[in-house]
Amino acid sequence: MHGSRVGELVLAAEGRFVGNTLCHGDLRPDNLLVSAAAGAASVATVVDWNWVGAAAPWVDWVGLLPQMAAQGVDTDRWMASSPVTRDADAEAVECFLATIAAYMLGGYRKEPPPGCTPALRQHQLFMAHLFLEFLRRLRGWPA
Repeated sequence: MHGSRVGELVLAAEGRFVGNTLCHGDLRPDNLLVSAAAGAASVATVVDWNWVGAAAPWVDWVGLLPQMAAQGVDTDRWMASSPVTRDADAEAVECFLATIAAYMLGGYRKEPPPGCTPALRQHQLFMAHLFLEFLRRLRGWPA
């Protein structure tokens, strides 16, 4: 699916999502614990900080959006209203999405590392497809 276009975005990505904001690096639903006391607002706790680093302020948020879109969430509204993505460079965001998809596709055929679930590589392929579909929709590429 649009492989050369994705490749062009990956090549254009260098330095596009660098920043000095604390970045989880693997933010996804299973790394969020959500709890709420009766009558109180929900509280999310972020767990599993194996890939912590520094990045552009929108990186973790954008990394969640493909998964949210797959669940039917109106991510266009969230991207437009969030102060994290509202003013983010659209092409930098697209370069990030392409880079994550390429990373996931680059390793999904390898054996999982010792101690990892055998489903790891299936998960990588699934995530690559989510990121590519989200990117396709953002770019207006045909299905």
